[in-house]
Amino acid sequence: MRLLNPRDLTFEEFPLSEKVDYAIFSHTWYSKPRKEVLYREIKNKFSGRVVVGRDGLVKPGMSDIPFELKKVVYCCMQAIRDKVQWVWIDTCCLNKDSTAEVSEAINAMFSWYRNAKHCYVYLSDVCLSTFRQSFRKSKWFKRGWTLQELVAPHNVYFYDHDWYELGSKMTLNRLISATTRIDAETLMCQRSLAESSIARRMSWASDRKTTKPEDIAYCLLGVFGVNMPLLYGEGGEKAFIRLQEEIMRRSEDHTIFAWTSQCEHRGNNQNCNRNQICEEQGQKPRGPLARSPSEFADSADFEPILVSNDMGPPYIMTNRGLRICLPLVPDENTFIARLNCREKEGLHVAIRLRELTFEPGKYYRIDSNGLLGVDGGPAEGQEIYLTQDHATNNNHFCLNTNLTDEGFHFALKPEGRWKEELNLLKLPVGTEHQTRVSLLIASEQSKSRDGLHSV
Repeated sequence: MRLLNPRDLTFEEFPLSEKVDYAIFSHTWYSKPRKEVLYREIKNKFSGRVVVGRDGLVKPGMSDIPFELKKVVYCCMQAIRDKVQWVWIDTCCLNKDSTAEVSEAINAMFSWYRNAKHCYVYLSDVCLSTFRQSFRKSKWFKRGWTLQELVAPHNVYFYDHDWYELGSKMTLNRLISATTRIDAETLMCQRSLAESSIARRMSWASDRKTTKPEDIAYCLLGVFGVNMPLLYGEGGEKAFIRLQEEIMRRSEDHTIFAWTSQCEHRGNNQNCNRNQICEEQGQKPRGPLARSPSEFADSADFEPILVSNDMGPPYIMTNRGLRICLPLVPDENTFIARLNCREKEGLHVAIRLRELTFEPGKYYRIDSNGLLGVDGGPAEGQEIYLTQDHATNNNHFCLNTNLTDEGFHFALKPEGRWKEELNLLKLPVGTEHQTRVSLLIASEQSKSRDGLHSV
């Protein structure tokens, strides 16, 4: 762990096993055209060339440094006042040119904030004189990374854009809880994060944003106590699904499946909002896992039912999909699957599934824009597979040749889609699949070309 000396901005490396008193900084990055002062610039331009005291820069003066460096000086100044020997600031202490260092830091960051003596939160868009109006509107409460920076440290202090203290996590507890919907006990580290359901923790991040799409998953690693490799470029949805798969390996909490799909047009259409979800979007087939934390926006009150005789065998993600044991109740051409979790009123939460016509035992979720409440009486679970990717590979066509008993021959390109045991030609669908299949059909008698069909 690389720490910054607040008195002269020099760096020192410490092994993670060594106990060190340090303060840690939380902030939002500047928007263009302003730029953050990064590790390389601190090291090459400022380390050992400045002197910071209790009231700011001693050498040179505050007016002689870049504007972007001022918040770094504020943090160092406060650490000196609090008699803390070292500080950690993400922009300064992380060498972002090293992907290995960034990956290690992101996986360890929650513990770094948890172990800090103090956490200083700099709210650049809040002013002491308008505190009551501007505090809850601060962009700091809408960033993905700041969630763990709020819940992990024990001692958190808030400062406005001129570094006037606004209060602490303790004194502002109610205001912060009302802003973030995080209960006061969890905020004050009096209740462990594991005591909150998966859905509730996801809901805390439901309206937060990150600059890189993958970070909406990576910023939650510490909140769920998991680790995983960082794969920038994989996209936010894939990263978030990987996060959920890691969570499932460590938890039997079914609230991870208690999400509702959000309208793709929300934000572009003033008639679409969280409570008015696009009905057409909800009709699209979905897998068992959510695409982003936003789909847990209305799931904060769901609680898991962790009763041993109701749990069934462990569920696991396989190459056929999620293998899980759930009670199924037929409902016309669909099934209602009861989850081991309940809503605030005491009813069990259930989702609606449909079975793939030509793959018995394999299901996908439909009507994902809503959840069902059902009674929790005794019910026997059934082992099924829930497909996550392209849940609608349930497409086919029937070929009626009207030929005689002599039969017919056909050639299929590409090969592998003909299911001989079902006399079925299966085609993948979706934006990622552009499929063209050619059928060359000839009668047994003539062996002549009867037709070429491209699909």
